[in-house]
Amino acid sequence: MHVRCPSVALSVLLVAACSGEVVSDRDPPGAASDAMSAGDAGGDHADAMVVVDPGCVQGDFADFHGDLHDHTSHSFDFDGGASGDPAAAFRIGRGNGLDFLSVTDHLRTLTAAQHENCKASASAANLPGTFAAICGYEETTGEAPAAHGMFLFASAIRPDQVGRDGLLAQEASCDECVGQFNHPANGTFPWTDLSYDEAAGPHMHLFEFNGAGFDAALARYADALDAGWHVGPSWNSDTHLQNWGEGLNRTVVYASELSREALKAAMRAHRTAGASDRNAGIVLRANGCWMGSELTGWSTADISVDASDANSDEGFTRIRLIGGGGASLGDFDCGGQQNCSFHQQLAIEAPAWVVAVADQVDGSHVVSAPLWFAP
Repeated sequence: MHVRCPSVALSVLLVAACSGEVVSDRDPPGAASDAMSAGDAGGDHADAMVVVDPGCVQGDFADFHGDLHDHTSHSFDFDGGASGDPAAAFRIGRGNGLDFLSVTDHLRTLTAAQHENCKASASAANLPGTFAAICGYEETTGEAPAAHGMFLFASAIRPDQVGRDGLLAQEASCDECVGQFNHPANGTFPWTDLSYDEAAGPHMHLFEFNGAGFDAALARYADALDAGWHVGPSWNSDTHLQNWGEGLNRTVVYASELSREALKAAMRAHRTAGASDRNAGIVLRANGCWMGSELTGWSTADISVDASDANSDEGFTRIRLIGGGGASLGDFDCGGQQNCSFHQQLAIEAPAWVVAVADQVDGSHVVSAPLWFAP
Protein backbone atom coordinates (compact mmCIF):
# COMPACT_ATOMS: atom_id res chain seq x y z
CA MET A 1 0.00 0.00 0.00
CA HIS A 2 1.13 3.52 -0.64
CA VAL A 3 0.07 7.12 -0.13
CA ARG A 4 0.42 9.93 -2.68
CA CYS A 5 -0.06 13.43 -1.31
CA PRO A 6 0.60 16.30 -3.71
CA SER A 7 1.17 19.79 -2.37
CA VAL A 8 -1.99 21.93 -2.63
CA ALA A 9 -3.74 24.71 -0.71
CA LEU A 10 -4.06 22.42 2.31
CA SER A 11 -0.42 21.39 2.45
CA VAL A 12 0.55 17.99 3.81
CA LEU A 13 2.91 17.91 6.78
CA LEU A 14 2.86 14.23 7.58
CA VAL A 15 1.25 11.16 6.06
CA ALA A 16 0.81 7.87 7.88
CA ALA A 17 -1.31 4.83 7.12
CA CYS A 18 -3.07 3.17 10.02
CA SER A 19 -5.75 0.58 10.67
CA GLY A 20 -7.42 2.04 13.74
CA GLU A 21 -8.70 5.23 15.29
CA VAL A 22 -6.65 8.40 15.05
CA VAL A 23 -4.68 9.27 18.18
CA SER A 24 -4.13 13.01 17.98
CA ASP A 25 -0.86 14.55 19.16
CA ARG A 26 -2.65 17.75 20.09
CA ASP A 27 -6.04 19.02 21.09
CA PRO A 28 -8.04 21.21 18.71
CA PRO A 29 -7.52 24.90 19.45
CA GLY A 30 -9.61 26.08 22.38
CA ALA A 31 -10.51 22.57 23.49
CA ALA A 32 -12.47 22.59 26.71
CA SER A 33 -11.78 20.17 29.55
CA ASP A 34 -15.47 19.78 30.29
CA ALA A 35 -17.60 18.66 27.35
CA MET A 36 -21.04 20.11 26.97
CA SER A 37 -24.09 18.65 25.28
CA ALA A 38 -25.46 20.24 22.15
CA GLY A 39 -28.99 19.83 20.83
CA ASP A 40 -30.46 19.61 17.35
CA ALA A 41 -29.72 22.76 15.39
CA GLY A 42 -33.25 22.51 14.08
CA GLY A 43 -34.78 22.25 17.53
CA ASP A 44 -36.87 19.13 16.94
CA HIS A 45 -34.88 16.62 18.97
CA ALA A 46 -31.66 16.67 20.97
CA ASP A 47 -28.95 14.85 19.07
CA ALA A 48 -26.43 12.87 21.11
CA MET A 49 -23.39 14.92 20.26
CA VAL A 50 -20.72 16.50 22.42
CA VAL A 51 -18.95 19.73 21.60
CA VAL A 52 -15.40 20.10 22.98
CA ASP A 53 -14.41 23.05 20.79
CA PRO A 54 -16.69 25.57 19.10
CA GLY A 55 -17.81 23.83 15.95
CA CYS A 56 -16.18 20.48 16.82
CA VAL A 57 -18.73 17.69 17.17
CA GLN A 58 -17.77 14.44 18.84
CA GLY A 59 -19.97 11.55 19.87
CA ASP A 60 -21.10 8.00 19.20
CA PHE A 61 -23.26 7.74 16.11
CA ALA A 62 -24.66 4.76 14.23
CA ASP A 63 -24.95 4.53 10.46
CA PHE A 64 -28.42 4.29 8.94
CA HIS A 65 -28.92 3.62 5.22
CA GLY A 66 -31.95 4.84 3.34
CA ASP A 67 -33.46 6.77 0.45
CA LEU A 68 -34.62 10.40 0.52
CA HIS A 69 -36.03 10.75 -3.02
CA ASP A 70 -38.96 8.48 -3.87
CA HIS A 71 -42.07 9.02 -5.96
CA THR A 72 -45.47 7.36 -5.67
CA SER A 73 -48.81 7.41 -7.47
CA HIS A 74 -49.22 10.99 -6.18
CA SER A 75 -46.68 12.11 -8.81
CA PHE A 76 -47.97 12.85 -12.31
CA ASP A 77 -45.07 10.96 -13.93
CA PHE A 78 -45.20 7.84 -11.74
CA ASP A 79 -45.00 4.67 -13.87
CA GLY A 80 -45.82 2.14 -11.15
CA GLY A 81 -49.61 2.10 -11.26
CA ALA A 82 -52.35 3.38 -8.97
CA SER A 83 -51.53 0.89 -6.18
CA GLY A 84 -48.14 2.51 -5.65
CA ASP A 85 -49.24 4.94 -2.96
CA PRO A 86 -47.15 6.20 -0.01
CA ALA A 87 -48.25 3.33 2.22
CA ALA A 88 -46.94 0.87 -0.35
CA ALA A 89 -43.68 2.80 -0.65
CA PHE A 90 -43.03 2.64 3.08
CA ARG A 91 -43.98 -1.04 3.29
CA ILE A 92 -41.91 -2.15 0.30
CA GLY A 93 -38.95 0.09 1.14
CA ARG A 94 -38.73 -1.30 4.65
CA GLY A 95 -39.07 -4.83 3.28
CA ASN A 96 -36.11 -4.20 1.00
CA GLY A 97 -33.90 -3.30 3.94
CA LEU A 98 -34.08 0.50 4.05
CA ASP A 99 -33.68 2.07 7.48
CA PHE A 100 -35.59 5.14 6.31
CA LEU A 101 -37.49 6.32 3.27
CA SER A 102 -38.88 9.70 2.29
CA VAL A 103 -41.82 9.99 -0.09
CA THR A 104 -41.18 13.11 -2.18
CA ASP A 105 -43.82 13.58 -4.86
CA HIS A 106 -43.83 16.47 -7.32
CA LEU A 107 -45.37 19.67 -5.96
CA ARG A 108 -46.51 20.52 -9.50
CA THR A 109 -49.64 18.36 -9.14
CA LEU A 110 -49.53 17.36 -5.47
CA THR A 111 -52.65 18.29 -3.52
CA ALA A 112 -52.91 19.14 0.15
CA ALA A 113 -55.07 16.04 0.64
CA GLN A 114 -52.40 13.83 -0.94
CA HIS A 115 -49.72 15.31 1.28
CA GLU A 116 -51.88 14.68 4.33
CA ASN A 117 -52.36 11.10 3.12
CA CYS A 118 -48.57 10.74 2.94
CA LYS A 119 -48.17 12.05 6.48
CA ALA A 120 -50.85 9.68 7.79
CA SER A 121 -49.20 6.74 5.99
CA ALA A 122 -45.83 7.77 7.42
CA SER A 123 -47.22 7.91 10.94
CA ALA A 124 -48.61 4.40 10.53
CA ALA A 125 -45.36 3.02 9.08
CA ASN A 126 -42.93 4.83 11.37
CA LEU A 127 -41.36 2.59 14.02
CA PRO A 128 -38.56 4.26 16.02
CA GLY A 129 -35.55 2.00 16.28
CA THR A 130 -36.62 -0.03 13.24
CA PHE A 131 -37.79 2.21 10.39
CA ALA A 132 -38.25 5.95 9.84
CA ALA A 133 -41.01 7.03 7.45
CA ILE A 134 -40.70 10.61 6.17
CA CYS A 135 -42.78 12.86 3.91
CA GLY A 136 -41.65 15.77 1.80
CA TYR A 137 -42.05 17.02 -1.74
CA GLU A 138 -40.02 18.02 -4.79
CA GLU A 139 -40.33 21.45 -6.41
CA THR A 140 -38.99 22.68 -9.72
CA THR A 141 -37.93 26.13 -10.87
CA GLY A 142 -40.17 25.75 -13.91
CA GLU A 143 -37.47 27.11 -16.17
CA ALA A 144 -35.65 25.49 -19.06
CA PRO A 145 -33.59 23.69 -17.93
CA ALA A 146 -35.51 23.25 -14.69
CA ALA A 147 -33.61 22.76 -11.45
CA HIS A 148 -35.27 20.75 -8.67
CA GLY A 149 -35.18 21.17 -4.91
CA MET A 150 -36.38 19.01 -2.03
CA PHE A 151 -38.45 19.91 1.02
CA LEU A 152 -37.90 16.99 3.41
CA PHE A 153 -40.05 16.83 6.57
CA ALA A 154 -42.46 19.46 5.17
CA SER A 155 -45.54 19.80 7.38
CA ALA A 156 -47.61 21.23 4.52
CA ILE A 157 -47.21 22.04 0.86
CA ARG A 158 -46.48 25.60 -0.24
CA PRO A 159 -47.45 27.46 -3.41
CA ASP A 160 -45.39 26.47 -6.43
CA GLN A 161 -42.83 29.11 -7.41
CA VAL A 162 -41.14 29.96 -10.69
CA GLY A 163 -37.44 30.50 -11.06
CA ARG A 164 -34.34 29.72 -9.01
CA ASP A 165 -34.88 32.66 -6.67
CA GLY A 166 -38.47 31.63 -6.06
CA LEU A 167 -37.53 28.05 -5.20
CA LEU A 168 -34.75 29.15 -2.85
CA ALA A 169 -37.10 31.65 -1.21
CA GLN A 170 -39.50 28.78 -0.50
CA GLU A 171 -36.64 26.75 0.98
CA ALA A 172 -35.77 29.69 3.21
CA SER A 173 -39.37 29.96 4.39
CA CYS A 174 -39.66 26.32 5.51
CA ASP A 175 -38.28 26.26 9.04
CA GLU A 176 -39.15 22.60 9.63
CA CYS A 177 -37.69 21.39 6.33
CA VAL A 178 -34.34 19.94 5.32
CA GLY A 179 -33.53 21.35 1.89
CA GLN A 180 -31.71 19.39 -0.79
CA PHE A 181 -30.26 20.16 -4.22
CA ASN A 182 -31.84 17.43 -6.37
CA HIS A 183 -29.67 15.78 -9.07
CA PRO A 184 -27.74 19.05 -9.63
CA ALA A 185 -25.31 17.55 -12.18
CA ASN A 186 -28.07 15.99 -14.29
CA GLY A 187 -27.95 16.92 -17.96
CA THR A 188 -31.71 17.46 -18.28
CA PHE A 189 -32.60 19.00 -14.91
CA PRO A 190 -29.36 20.59 -13.65
CA TRP A 191 -28.57 23.34 -11.19
CA THR A 192 -26.72 25.61 -13.59
CA ASP A 193 -26.41 28.40 -11.00
CA LEU A 194 -24.94 27.31 -7.66
CA SER A 195 -24.10 30.80 -6.43
CA TYR A 196 -24.72 31.16 -2.71
CA ASP A 197 -28.02 32.54 -1.40
CA GLU A 198 -27.79 34.08 2.09
CA ALA A 199 -31.43 33.46 3.01
CA ALA A 200 -31.59 29.87 1.75
CA GLY A 201 -28.11 28.89 2.95
CA PRO A 202 -29.10 27.85 6.49
CA HIS A 203 -31.94 25.72 5.09
CA MET A 204 -30.09 23.76 2.38
CA HIS A 205 -28.37 20.72 3.90
CA LEU A 206 -28.03 18.01 1.23
CA PHE A 207 -26.59 17.63 -2.27
CA GLU A 208 -27.57 14.64 -4.43
CA PHE A 209 -25.08 12.53 -6.39
CA ASN A 210 -27.65 10.51 -8.36
CA GLY A 211 -28.76 11.56 -11.81
CA ALA A 212 -25.28 11.97 -13.35
CA GLY A 213 -21.95 10.24 -13.72
CA PHE A 214 -19.87 10.16 -10.57
CA ASP A 215 -17.09 12.45 -11.76
CA ALA A 216 -19.58 15.07 -12.95
CA ALA A 217 -21.53 14.90 -9.66
CA LEU A 218 -18.34 15.19 -7.60
CA ALA A 219 -17.22 18.20 -9.63
CA ARG A 220 -20.55 19.96 -9.06
CA TYR A 221 -20.35 19.13 -5.36
CA ALA A 222 -16.98 20.86 -5.22
CA ASP A 223 -18.52 23.83 -7.03
CA ALA A 224 -21.27 24.06 -4.41
CA LEU A 225 -18.82 23.86 -1.51
CA ASP A 226 -16.57 26.45 -3.14
CA ALA A 227 -19.60 28.73 -3.51
CA GLY A 228 -20.16 28.58 0.26
CA TRP A 229 -22.98 26.07 0.61
CA HIS A 230 -22.70 23.87 3.71
CA VAL A 231 -24.29 20.69 2.39
CA GLY A 232 -23.67 17.01 3.00
CA PRO A 233 -23.87 14.37 0.24
CA SER A 234 -26.88 12.19 -0.44
CA TRP A 235 -27.32 9.46 -3.04
CA ASN A 236 -30.90 8.45 -3.72
CA SER A 237 -32.96 6.48 -6.22
CA ASP A 238 -35.43 9.09 -7.52
CA THR A 239 -37.54 6.08 -8.42
CA HIS A 240 -40.88 6.42 -10.23
CA LEU A 241 -41.71 2.70 -9.96
CA GLN A 242 -42.84 0.31 -7.25
CA ASN A 243 -39.26 -0.77 -6.62
CA TRP A 244 -38.50 1.25 -3.52
CA GLY A 245 -35.25 0.06 -1.92
CA GLU A 246 -34.30 -2.35 -4.71
CA GLY A 247 -31.53 -0.18 -6.14
CA LEU A 248 -27.96 0.26 -4.94
CA ASN A 249 -27.97 3.96 -4.08
CA ARG A 250 -28.12 4.90 -0.42
CA THR A 251 -27.93 8.03 1.69
CA VAL A 252 -26.08 7.20 4.89
CA VAL A 253 -26.97 9.23 7.97
CA TYR A 254 -24.87 9.03 11.14
CA ALA A 255 -27.30 9.65 13.97
CA SER A 256 -27.74 8.92 17.66
CA GLU A 257 -30.72 6.66 17.00
CA LEU A 258 -33.08 5.55 14.26
CA SER A 259 -35.86 8.10 14.56
CA ARG A 260 -37.16 10.88 12.37
CA GLU A 261 -36.02 13.48 14.89
CA ALA A 262 -32.47 12.12 15.18
CA LEU A 263 -32.14 11.69 11.41
CA LYS A 264 -33.22 15.28 10.83
CA ALA A 265 -30.78 16.53 13.44
CA ALA A 266 -27.93 14.60 11.80
CA MET A 267 -28.82 15.87 8.32
CA ARG A 268 -28.78 19.43 9.62
CA ALA A 269 -25.43 18.75 11.26
CA HIS A 270 -24.18 17.40 7.89
CA ARG A 271 -23.26 13.95 9.21
CA THR A 272 -24.12 12.16 5.98
CA ALA A 273 -22.50 10.14 3.24
CA GLY A 274 -23.64 9.27 -0.25
CA ALA A 275 -23.05 5.76 -1.59
CA SER A 276 -23.78 3.84 -4.79
CA ASP A 277 -23.71 0.73 -2.60
CA ARG A 278 -26.38 -0.64 -0.26
CA ASN A 279 -24.23 -0.93 2.87
CA ALA A 280 -20.98 0.97 2.39
CA GLY A 281 -20.11 3.88 4.65
CA ILE A 282 -17.39 6.43 5.27
CA VAL A 283 -16.49 8.63 8.24
CA LEU A 284 -14.18 11.64 8.04
CA ARG A 285 -12.78 13.28 11.20
CA ALA A 286 -10.25 15.93 12.19
CA ASN A 287 -8.69 15.32 15.63
CA GLY A 288 -11.79 13.33 16.50
CA CYS A 289 -14.21 16.01 15.26
CA TRP A 290 -16.86 14.48 13.03
CA MET A 291 -17.48 15.45 9.42
CA GLY A 292 -19.93 18.33 9.38
CA SER A 293 -17.90 20.15 12.03
CA GLU A 294 -17.16 23.81 11.33
CA LEU A 295 -13.76 24.49 12.86
CA THR A 296 -12.29 27.93 13.48
CA GLY A 297 -8.68 28.98 14.00
CA TRP A 298 -6.98 25.68 13.13
CA SER A 299 -3.48 25.68 11.64
CA THR A 300 -3.06 21.91 11.42
CA ALA A 301 -5.42 18.96 11.57
CA ASP A 302 -5.01 15.20 11.92
CA ILE A 303 -7.40 13.92 9.27
CA SER A 304 -8.70 10.37 9.64
CA VAL A 305 -10.90 8.39 7.26
CA ASP A 306 -12.63 5.07 7.90
CA ALA A 307 -14.42 3.33 5.02
CA SER A 308 -16.26 0.04 5.44
CA ASP A 309 -18.65 -2.32 3.67
CA ALA A 310 -20.71 -5.01 5.35
CA ASN A 311 -20.08 -7.39 2.44
CA SER A 312 -16.72 -9.14 2.58
CA ASP A 313 -16.47 -9.35 -1.22
CA GLU A 314 -16.94 -5.59 -1.75
CA GLY A 315 -13.60 -4.10 -0.79
CA PHE A 316 -12.05 -0.71 -1.46
CA THR A 317 -9.37 0.18 -4.00
CA ARG A 318 -8.46 3.58 -2.58
CA ILE A 319 -9.46 6.56 -0.45
CA ARG A 320 -9.00 10.07 -1.75
CA LEU A 321 -9.03 13.41 0.02
CA ILE A 322 -10.38 16.35 -1.96
CA GLY A 323 -10.29 20.06 -1.19
CA GLY A 324 -11.19 23.41 -2.68
CA GLY A 325 -11.59 23.46 -6.44
CA GLY A 326 -11.64 19.66 -6.43
CA ALA A 327 -7.89 19.55 -5.74
CA SER A 328 -6.39 16.24 -4.62
CA LEU A 329 -5.04 16.31 -1.07
CA GLY A 330 -4.09 12.65 -0.78
CA ASP A 331 -4.56 9.23 -2.34
CA PHE A 332 -4.32 6.05 -0.25
CA ASP A 333 -4.20 2.54 -1.73
CA CYS A 334 -6.62 0.25 0.17
CA GLY A 335 -5.54 -2.93 -1.63
CA GLY A 336 -9.09 -4.30 -1.86
CA GLN A 337 -9.67 -4.34 1.90
CA GLN A 338 -13.24 -4.61 3.18
CA ASN A 339 -12.40 -2.00 5.80
CA CYS A 340 -9.89 0.70 4.97
CA SER A 341 -8.56 3.42 7.28
CA PHE A 342 -5.80 5.98 7.17
CA HIS A 343 -4.83 9.35 8.52
CA GLN A 344 -2.62 12.24 7.54
CA GLN A 345 -1.76 15.59 9.02
CA LEU A 346 -2.67 18.67 7.01
CA ALA A 347 -1.57 22.26 7.34
CA ILE A 348 -4.75 24.34 7.17
CA GLU A 349 -4.98 27.53 5.15
CA ALA A 350 -8.52 28.67 5.96
CA PRO A 351 -11.09 29.08 4.64
CA ALA A 352 -11.01 25.50 3.44
CA TRP A 353 -13.02 22.31 3.23
CA VAL A 354 -12.01 18.64 3.00
CA VAL A 355 -14.06 15.70 1.65
CA ALA A 356 -13.16 12.00 1.53
CA VAL A 357 -14.05 9.66 -1.34
CA ALA A 358 -13.71 5.87 -1.20
CA ASP A 359 -13.68 3.89 -4.44
CA GLN A 360 -14.69 0.21 -4.41
CA VAL A 361 -13.45 -2.79 -6.34
CA ASP A 362 -16.82 -3.16 -8.09
CA GLY A 363 -16.83 0.46 -9.29
CA SER A 364 -19.08 1.84 -6.55
CA HIS A 365 -18.23 5.01 -4.63
CA VAL A 366 -18.96 6.48 -1.22
CA VAL A 367 -18.52 10.18 -0.43
CA SER A 368 -18.23 11.82 2.99
CA ALA A 369 -19.63 15.08 4.20
CA PRO A 370 -17.03 17.86 4.51
CA LEU A 371 -15.03 19.23 7.34
CA TRP A 372 -15.05 23.04 7.17
CA PHE A 373 -12.21 25.25 8.39
CA ALA A 374 -12.66 28.97 9.00
CA PRO A 375 -9.93 31.54 9.82
